[in-house]
Amino acid sequence: MSAKGNLVTFTTQDVAKVLSASRTSVQRWIDSGSLRAFKTPGGHRRVTQRELVAFLRRQGAPVPSSLLLRVRLLVVDDDAHFLKALKPLMKALSSSVEVDTVDNGVDALLKIGAGEVDAVLLDATMPNLDGMQVLEKLKGNQGTAEVVVLAMSGRGDDKLEQKLLKGGAAKFLVKPITPKAIFDALHELGMVDAPDEAVA
Repeated sequence: MSAKGNLVTFTTQDVAKVLSASRTSVQRWIDSGSLRAFKTPGGHRRVTQRELVAFLRRQGAPVPSSLLLRVRLLVVDDDAHFLKALKPLMKALSSSVEVDTVDNGVDALLKIGAGEVDAVLLDATMPNLDGMQVLEKLKGNQGTAEVVVLAMSGRGDDKLEQKLLKGGAAKFLVKPITPKAIFDALHELGMVDAPDEAVA
């Protein structure tokens, strides 16, 4: 087990051990496309922790507790009231999501670049450095390209949504956004398990 950018990664042997499977089976899953992997510069296959959890969920298999890591979510928005209200509500929803907040794109890039973030909830429209610019910088940097980005906007604009998704955002959410909507998006991406309790 090692790290790729901000992500925990596994060798095929690691995956086999965690799942009590043979290495041949793991290689077959990768070859068939069932389990997504990437290759290191040396040609070795690696699987991210997020992809391994998503693979197990797609198979309807239980996820070992050792794989259920906490998700460090950075919320980037220039709306101070939204940021202040969101943190305690997310904490009440699930202990598996650790929320940090910043009110501008520059601070967001610094935190993400320092390896302190697994996923970002990013406002598309902010002064100075907007969400699209932040997204371009993240996806254009090898060290941060794998960070999951959930884009959000106060308007349901199809063109803006397509632009952000094409730019590398995993999801597009329209404000007002509830903690449950954020959690559900992370859950759909295989980053978190079921919430501790149901909160709207």
